[in-house]
Amino acid sequence: MILSPAETASLRAVFPLKPRQFLCIQALRDLAEVHEADRARGQKSAFEPYLEPVRVRVRDSLWVLCEEKTFALVSRIKTLESASEKVETGRFKSWIEIDDLVAMTVVVPTLAQESVAIDFLQSVFDQIDLRARGSTSKAPDIFRFDSTRFIGRLRSSDESSRGPMHNVPFEVQIRSAFEHAWSVTTHALTFKSADVSWSKLRLTSQLKAAVE
Repeated sequence: MILSPAETASLRAVFPLKPRQFLCIQALRDLAEVHEADRARGQKSAFEPYLEPVRVRVRDSLWVLCEEKTFALVSRIKTLESASEKVETGRFKSWIEIDDLVAMTVVVPTLAQESVAIDFLQSVFDQIDLRARGSTSKAPDIFRFDSTRFIGRLRSSDESSRGPMHNVPFEVQIRSAFEHAWSVTTHALTFKSADVSWSKLRLTSQLKAAVE
């Protein structure tokens, strides 16, 4: 990463270094970033072989519920960039602590069916945590849906049958159809767009505030 003019001026004001010494500082910063990226890839490589099998196992189990109750189901595996950001920003100390490398979303018609999904998850998987909707503190000017999240692991019949897959945590969000439609629509407009628009971000917050 190249030092900006402002960073260069700031460093020169504090440390009277020669241009060659500044180049050394830049090289060290670049090396540290490369090392961190390699470390993140190495950590993910230890989990990567198990992420897809876990996703398939969880998806197939949830599909039984969704078929019976006519719920919708979405699944994905988190990208290296997204997961690395969580570690780099200090939210998690290591990859093993990230609980949504494998993530599912169960979309129920209304929140009246939420308990049905929770009961099913608790009966089929080992629960690590259950974060109820509305339990996450948000700033008063932040408006986003805070859906219920089930954090779990695959269940094994006994300890002898446990393998690496059983140590991979996964997340299942439970959303109402309205929540899911709002999330997908606004996310595409405000975060996936090539042009991040302040007015669009404000509009989505106003719509959510009106609903809340």
